[in-house]
Amino acid sequence: MKDNLKRQRNEALAIPDGGSPRVEQRVAAADWNAVNAALDANGFATMTGLLDAEGCGAIIRLYPQDSRFRSHIHMGRHGFGRGEYKYFAYPLPDAVGALRTALYPPLASIANRWNEALASSRVFPCATPTSSSAATRPGRRGRRHCC
Repeated sequence: MKDNLKRQRNEALAIPDGGSPRVEQRVAAADWNAVNAALDANGFATMTGLLDAEGCGAIIRLYPQDSRFRSHIHMGRHGFGRGEYKYFAYPLPDAVGALRTALYPPLASIANRWNEALASSRVFPCATPTSSSAATRPGRRGRRHCC
């Protein structure tokens, strides 16, 4: 039964030349109205199904490989509670890069809508930044947003 449901879900998201659906297709198929509504109501939203179990497992298996990360944060040391997290080093793993590229435009649109409502002049470009420096560069004041 479980395998049948997984097969049906993958068939519904299948790409024309076979294989599993690409991250870009999964992001595009997301219910962005629900994401917007959840963000407006709660300040956060969850999205399921962006990576399959194999993709999640591949990312999890990277965690012990310190060379894949540029920074390792121990939350307790900074008074943030318990736990830890790491920032990936460049180049990003393929799945992470694909998620970043696919999620950036719709999330930039949401951020621009929020900034407009808050009377902030910060505008996020609608195209995905292509380098690590572009990802952290502040938006240009007065620039009209395209998303």
